[in-house]
Amino acid sequence: MQTPKDEQRTPPTLQELAGRSLLKDKSRAILALEDLPIELFPPLFMEAFSGGHTEVLKKMVQAWPFTRLPLGALMKKPQLKMIRAALEGLDMLAAQQDRPRRWKLQVLDLRKVHGNFWRTWSGAVVDACSPGVMKERQTVKAPPDTGPTLPLKVLVNLRFQQRTLNTFHSFLFRWVDERKGLIQLCCKKLQMCPLPVRTIEKILERLDLDFIQQLDVQCFWRLSTLATFATYWGQMSNLRKLFFSHVYVSAYASQEERDQLMDDITSQFAKMDSLRRLYLDGVFLLEGHLCQVLREEGRLRDEGPTWSLKWGERLSMRQGDANEQILQQAESWVETIIRRLLKTPLETLSITDCQLSDPDWNDLSGSPNLDQLIHLTLWGSKLTSFSPEPLVILLENAAATLETLNLQDCGITNSQLQAILPVLSCCSQLRVLSFNGNDISMSVLSNLLLHTSRLTRLRLEKYPAPLESYDAQGAIHPGRLFQLIDDLMEILRDVREPKNVLFYTKPCHRCGNWFIYNLPSSPCRCWLPA
Repeated sequence: MQTPKDEQRTPPTLQELAGRSLLKDKSRAILALEDLPIELFPPLFMEAFSGGHTEVLKKMVQAWPFTRLPLGALMKKPQLKMIRAALEGLDMLAAQQDRPRRWKLQVLDLRKVHGNFWRTWSGAVVDACSPGVMKERQTVKAPPDTGPTLPLKVLVNLRFQQRTLNTFHSFLFRWVDERKGLIQLCCKKLQMCPLPVRTIEKILERLDLDFIQQLDVQCFWRLSTLATFATYWGQMSNLRKLFFSHVYVSAYASQEERDQLMDDITSQFAKMDSLRRLYLDGVFLLEGHLCQVLREEGRLRDEGPTWSLKWGERLSMRQGDANEQILQQAESWVETIIRRLLKTPLETLSITDCQLSDPDWNDLSGSPNLDQLIHLTLWGSKLTSFSPEPLVILLENAAATLETLNLQDCGITNSQLQAILPVLSCCSQLRVLSFNGNDISMSVLSNLLLHTSRLTRLRLEKYPAPLESYDAQGAIHPGRLFQLIDDLMEILRDVREPKNVLFYTKPCHRCGNWFIYNLPSSPCRCWLPA
């Protein structure tokens, strides 16, 4: 008896049935490859892959009639057995003197992309015979005179989340090492976690560094380690995205050594001509505790503790001019990095959970390379004590292109927000605007909403609940909150049609979460009626 689930299941096509029938006889399937029509290769390959027919898969890799084999698109996660079969097929091919006449393979793609290739050739799409799809099929075919070239490109995206390599990475690297000169390992997206330094070096030495476009670094490194790694990223000529998270720099080395290492690092930044997206999250220049570093004689001792400085943050110092001199030196490093990093126009600049110094702030706002910004995020970077003028200049320069502005948890005051409102209203391309996490009064929030009348492209807006929503103890007053936000929404509807507008309270005294007005699944609902 047919179940509802069976009734909904799509019956196999004649092509799929023919492929399954052929694969039942391994020898017959292998013999048929020589004369198999080119349009049947991808669907038969998918059948062999999903059915675990490793021997047929090896032979199909050797006879592959296209320049690219997007193997990774067939896997939700690496299937070592099938990857091993494909690579063994390549090894068997390399050992042959006479190559199959139709073999065209130049790129083995192990990334989870190019799913359209398989959908197009499987016949599974409804419009598989439409003019657009037929044109795509024609372009996928390799020209008759195209043949295999060496080295064979193997494309991967590498993401390391633990201190040891997993089984797939270990197998892949070992296979590449045994075929030096025959394989070019290319990685577009590279994410590093705290692997041992020597392991990182070995990985980078295997890769074609020109191919890397996105680099994500989430490591706790000393200055010397960072300088060693910088020599590699200076060779990443096509790097477009750089993400640093919680990178620390050691002060164990002498002043002269630290100066040289910082010069080595910043000189590599200067080579990043393709960099367009820069993300800095919780970046520290030095690690440890400042108050414990300097002895009374005003110098560092090799065995002494280290100290930390968040982007030139001025900490309390009691040891005289020597402390001030080292602090100024640290700030000069920040300014040097910023100047060199912003050598080319950026599309995205994200500085989160970092404390900016006055020179940093002025360098950012005065840079001519930020006038094409599309996304600007300063989340968690405290701006309370800064003049709003640099931000005004920054927004003026990027007004024609800016689509995302995130000033969440920046400690922005009423007067600072009032100062940027005129230029904010000129950012006509804005789609996402985030001001939540700042202490803003009802009157200034009302003025802010009035200044968004020209921002008709806004799709998501995040604002803080007005300061008047809280009682003297800082607890939310529910009735007052809802009344004030209703008034703000009425103001907003009078000037334009809002899409998705959220108001965030401060963390709840009971649960520690935020109540988010207009979000049914708000994390905090402590004071709402049951």
